[in-house]
Amino acid sequence: ERIKAAYKREYGDDLDADLKDDLGGRDLLRAEALRSGDVTKADAIALDQSMHGGFWGGAFGGDKDQAEATYAQMDQDVRAAAVKNGWDAARTEEEIKKRHAEVSGKYADIKGIKDPSAREQALRGDLGKSFTGPEKDLVLAVHDNDLVAADAARIELERRSTFYASDDV
Repeated sequence: ERIKAAYKREYGDDLDADLKDDLGGRDLLRAEALRSGDVTKADAIALDQSMHGGFWGGAFGGDKDQAEATYAQMDQDVRAAAVKNGWDAARTEEEIKKRHAEVSGKYADIKGIKDPSAREQALRGDLGKSFTGPEKDLVLAVHDNDLVAADAARIELERRSTFYASDDV
């Protein structure tokens, strides 16, 4: 409400109306989730968008960079909480897995999946269908918080790079 008031004061416009005018589809849903404070839902929408969004609607595969960035932001949020709360490495990893599971649950909610066994695997399954090759390996490794497998996939992606291989990677 304070942001809405500041927006109105600074720009003379209604934030809700401007968001609806400027955004659509998953972008608007994500903005609404963030504004309501449901970051987990916003992350689930971002992951769905990484698989199905974009200019071509996922016709040529998902956007691995968006999926990876979403997981990186989730993990960064947990690591910040770990520093604040003095968690050790084991507790931090446990909380990251918990956060990924919460996002999987929100994803199932968004997709309207009710069956408990299907809910648990819905996000991972859709990620696996939306990506191929080392991109699939990377996104699934990041989802599973398997840092070694994620690094192996990043190396293979760089190795297969047609024009430029990053020394940093």
